[in-house]
Amino acid sequence: MIYSLTYTDDLPADAGGIAKYCVIKIRPKYRSDVGIHKHEEGHVNQWWSGVGIGAVLALLIAFLPVLAEWSFMWPTAIVFGCSVHPLAYTYIWQYRLWAEVRCYRIQATHYADDRRLLFAHFIHTSYDLAKHINERAIYERLKA
Repeated sequence: MIYSLTYTDDLPADAGGIAKYCVIKIRPKYRSDVGIHKHEEGHVNQWWSGVGIGAVLALLIAFLPVLAEWSFMWPTAIVFGCSVHPLAYTYIWQYRLWAEVRCYRIQATHYADDRRLLFAHFIHTSYDLAKHINERAIYERLKA
């Protein structure tokens, strides 16, 4: 997976790190925190998965004879692929929940103590999910 990593305090106040597309920004105080690095890499992987879907669609559009009349549209498939994760994350709360639970599960494996209750609280309060799901239900998803 290809990504750019920057250490900066120019982040939202409640964030230790963020990932947008293939760019990761992490607070300098978390430079040696493998868990947060893996969490943000997980979001980059989610974005790259969408890009992969777009690339496959572009290849199908460009090279399948049955789609020859649409072959000029292959760049649209690439744009679609690059947009899948950011749009779904922004507008579909179930996807945002899935994406965060997946990344916090990865992060949790990198600590000696069990931080899943803390992570459930973070997910519940920091990702505009409180009106959709309770903290206990998020914790159960983290445990699964």
